Amino acid sequence: MDPRAFELVVLHLREHGRQEVYAGYEYTRLDVGGHFLWTMGDSLPTTLLINRKPLGRDGTGAAKAAATDVSPGLFALRERRG
Repeated sequence: MDPRAFELVVLHLREHGRQEVYAGYEYTRLDVGGHFLWTMGDSLPTTLLINRKPLGRDGTGAAKAAATDVSPGLFALRERRG
């Protein structure tokens, strides 16, 4: 991914996501395309990846799975297969 595009996605996630506490740490999470995304909260220059997990499998119950997607067109979620 283009480094500038990655930065823009991280900034979008942090601006439009919601705060959530997990295991005693606060994260900003954004629900997109059936998944929720989050970073570890490092500064933008040191953020290396965006975490992704399917909605409803985060241990918080079905209510989280009903969240509305904010900008599904912004992200092209693809998995690399070897």
